[in-house]
Amino acid sequence: MKWWVVIPIIGCVLATGCAHTGARSASVKAPAAAERIALARVHFPTGSTRVLARDRRVLEENAQQLRQDARAVVVLEGHCDERGGDAFNLELGDRRARGVLTELVRLGIDDARLIIVSQGKRRPLDGLHRPSAWARNRRVEFIVR
Repeated sequence: MKWWVVIPIIGCVLATGCAHTGARSASVKAPAAAERIALARVHFPTGSTRVLARDRRVLEENAQQLRQDARAVVVLEGHCDERGGDAFNLELGDRRARGVLTELVRLGIDDARLIIVSQGKRRPLDGLHRPSAWARNRRVEFIVR
């Protein structure tokens, strides 16, 4: 390994490893929202903004968890499969995330807690080029902050 690769790594290890040298505090921090709740993704038919029937219950369960933790802010990240152009898929991902936002608001979640992001086809879960992969990639992810 070259020395110019090792030096930054050592610096990072030292910086993070030595950050806390004092005694532990007696108080314990409340867990971050991401540690308190885990929300499942929902999926969509090809070219659609309608949540699949089998994932309707998932959406309702996500809303229930969000109602129980009013501090959680959630990024609704819209995704598409690899087919279609970049602009089309970015717009479709946005519409999917907005559709989920509308449903969450209908289920009692304040829209001020929800952030929309479209990834289009940029971040597939499954990189294989076949229908089963495309089905997994047509989704909205719930990222808790």
